[in-house]
Order: sequence, then C-alpha cells, then structure tokens
Amino acid sequence: ISNLVNREYRLGIGSSLLVKSAEAPMLAKKFEGDIYDDDNGIFVTEKLDGNRCVAKFDGIEWKYYSRNGKLMSVSFDMSGFDKDLVYDGEVMSVEQTKASVERTMHLLDNTVAKAIAENGLKSTMEFSKTSGVINSKSKDKKLVYNVFDIQNTGLKYKERREILNHHAANSVWNSCDVRIVPVLRRYNTAGELKLHSGKILDDMVAMGAEGIMFNRGSGLYESKRTSELLKYKPSNTMDMVVIDWNYGDGKYEYMVGNIIAECTLSDGKKVSCRIGSGLSDEQREEWALSPQQILGKIVEVEYFSLSQNKGTNGSMTYSLRFPRLKCVRDDKLEVSPY
Repeated sequence: ISNLVNREYRLGIGSSLLVKSAEAPMLAKKFEGDIYDDDNGIFVTEKLDGNRCVAKFDGIEWKYYSRNGKLMSVSFDMSGFDKDLVYDGEVMSVEQTKASVERTMHLLDNTVAKAIAENGLKSTMEFSKTSGVINSKSKDKKLVYNVFDIQNTGLKYKERREILNHHAANSVWNSCDVRIVPVLRRYNTAGELKLHSGKILDDMVAMGAEGIMFNRGSGLYESKRTSELLKYKPSNTMDMVVIDWNYGDGKYEYMVGNIIAECTLSDGKKVSCRIGSGLSDEQREEWALSPQQILGKIVEVEYFSLSQNKGTNGSMTYSLRFPRLKCVRDDKLEVSPY
C-alpha cells in the first residue's frame, strides 16, 4: 500500500501520451548542435521570458489561452489581424517588451557593444511578476502580446512569417498592445547558422535576453515538442515538480530552507535534488506558512550538469550540480528536461 500511496508504481498513462488539443502550442526542443539545412532558410528570433498565449477569435471576440488551454484574463487590440487564424506568442509587461525591442534594435544595428557598455538592457519585471499581473483583477494591466507564430499546420514557417511581417509593417507596438516579434537573422545553411549563432547568443544574453530560437523555414506548426523549433540558452534548465520541503536554520529558522523536486527524463533517468538557492525571503516565509502554494507545482531549475555519487553511480538515479530556482511555472503542468 505504501508503494501505491507514494506513487512508486508507474500506473496509467502520462499527459505526454494524451492526444493534444488542436490549439496546443508548439514546444521547442533544446539545440545541441544538430540542425539540418533548409531550402527555405533558418530563422533566428529572441527567446522570450513571458507567459505563453494563444489567441483565437471565437466568432464574437478574441479569446486568449495559456499553454495548458486555460482561458487567460487578458485582452488586446487585435484589430487588423485575420480572424480565421490562430496566433501564438507570449504575454509580457511593457518593461519586458521595451527591453526586447531595444535588444533587437542594437543587434540589427550592430551596436551591441554600446548597449553592453551601458550595463545591458535587462527587464525590470520578471516572469513571476508578470504572471501575477495576468491573474489580477485589474482592468488596465499594461501588458503586451508578443506574437511570434501562427497556428496553421498547412503553412510553412516561411509563409507564416510573411503574414507576421505584413502585420508588423502595419503596426507599431508602442502605439498598441500587440507586437510582432522580429527575425534577428536568417541563414541559408545549417553550417552558416552554427558559425554565427554562438555570437548572437552571447550578444543577446549580455543585453538581458534569456536565449534565442531557431525556426526551420519549411517547418510546419506542430502542437507538440518538435525539432522544427529549437531553443538555444547559455545554461541548462529543467522543469521539475516539487514533492517536499525542509525548514532552514539560522536566518531561515521556521522558514523554508530548501525544496525537493524531481523529474523523470524520457530515457528513464530519475532526477531529484534539493534546491536552496534562488528562493526569495518572501517565498521562504509564505511557503512555510502555506506549503500548498508550492507542493505539486512545476518549477524551472537552473543547473550546471547532471551528477551521481558513490551510492548512485551506474544507476538511473541522478541529481543536479548547483541547482538554483529560476521561477515557479504556473503556466505548466508537466515536467520537462528542456
């Protein structure tokens, strides 16, 4: 009975095996150096650190859905957008969007060195704070819908991008609350991309970006995790589920000292670790008083590498070296090694 209660038996099916909704967003795989040539080119865009949002016109008004299919309490001016298309993007604060626009401008104008010399262009509002604004009851939320794709499985990315470019040519984001995320670079071959992508990543990260994305020009939109879309980030991250926590000591006595999270990878590796870095004092206090706020939640964890000790060496059990809490992902319901 204890094995069953503690979920040690792998019974039933996981969410990854369920049929995805037709409006489920396309998810990126991690770029690990492998990408194929594409006759339609390979497009590079910024990896945004916002809340995923799918916009669909229901015949009466535009509705906005999270990556989990939940209706979001947001509204944007979508006048001029094709009501027969479903748009994909991320919701960010005005501050986050402005920082992204400035990064893009400096990269395209080859003035990155100047931007870095001015101490970068880091956003003043983080993901978790933007999530709080989205979930608030305020009517004037001052948010921007950053659109980067169209959910149309019949069109190649190159064709979808042409539609987005048309929208971008007819709108300026700071005069409305919808922005079309621009292309940073387009390469004709995978070799050309690999030659220059490292410099682009370094420049964008130095200016405050989380990373960059690669879209294959001939790629179709797929409502699943796919290699047609790749993300390239400077550090490893993993989405894990929080299963327990411990009190701290000293300064953090009677507060959360660390949380315990785990994730099972696609190859069967079981990863678990204690995370004590990256937690704010407010989180430590709130979670100690109300553990339900964090238990069972998905958290994004930054780490250096997978590791094993003498007791687990050679097994399928791993831990993480230098784990650090990046954020709580209220927009996610499943773990992921990406």
